[in-house]
Amino acid sequence: MAGETLAFTYLAAGRWLAYLCSLALIGTVSYRFVVLSAVRSQRDGNADWMAAAERRAATVGIAAAGLLAAVQLWRLYAQAYSIFGLDEPVTWSVIRIVVRDTQWGAGWTIQLGVAVFAITVCVAAKVRPRPGWALAVVAAFGVGAALPLTGHAVSQASPVWASVAVQVGHVLGAGVWLGTLFVLAVLGLSGRDADAKQRIRAMVEAFSPVALLGGGILAATGLITAVLYLDAVGDLWGTTYGLTLLLKILLVGTVAGVGAYNWRKVKPTLGEGPNRLKRSAGLELALAGVVLAVTAVLVALALE
Repeated sequence: MAGETLAFTYLAAGRWLAYLCSLALIGTVSYRFVVLSAVRSQRDGNADWMAAAERRAATVGIAAAGLLAAVQLWRLYAQAYSIFGLDEPVTWSVIRIVVRDTQWGAGWTIQLGVAVFAITVCVAAKVRPRPGWALAVVAAFGVGAALPLTGHAVSQASPVWASVAVQVGHVLGAGVWLGTLFVLAVLGLSGRDADAKQRIRAMVEAFSPVALLGGGILAATGLITAVLYLDAVGDLWGTTYGLTLLLKILLVGTVAGVGAYNWRKVKPTLGEGPNRLKRSAGLELALAGVVLAVTAVLVALALE
């Protein structure tokens, strides 16, 4: 039992970190093309500031993609341990079996390849911004599309294509909302002079519809997921999977509530500086991290 618990913990921790990195990478691309574009339109082509802002965003993308690649290696070990580690040591031959001979290994291979591609294009975005950022869009979509390939979408749900499509939308919606908020909080909410306040206001105004869009996609795809994965409404409170899903729904609602508070109550105070928004955005992101942890556990549970 102790070994099974350890394997479950390894798997859940790996998924959680993969979710965090994936959303950060998707958010980096959204930040570049939506949030920074709004600032560009208001700053009359301040090329130096924009170039520096794009380089900082590319650095975040490199960090997220690099960590994602490292996490994928950890996930491979965790998967091999969960399958073989309870009975025998995890060796290279065991790892090769997981990669070559399992459906999970096929999905994992795609995920690792996309992560390496994302590192490459984010590095390119610092040197050749125009083609680099264009390819970063492809990488962000690829990360979102690959993430469901080692979960319920391909292992237990039917039809597989519909489940994968819904989960891709779920990941992209979360990345557009929460990933963009993360990058905005890290890179954009700084400075108290008049010019910085104008810039922050422009970025927050641009982010608001992005958050609404991403949150809407997340909610819609979450509802469809529940319909696909549960046989009856009673499964929500009659199964471990359903109860965990209910917990996730409650937490997502809480995150959305904090986001709504930021939009209605905190955003109008930006004229006083960004500190209040940074604190409330930090709370929103912390709660989102808990949601992702619950999601990581949810993916490990049987659909019954």
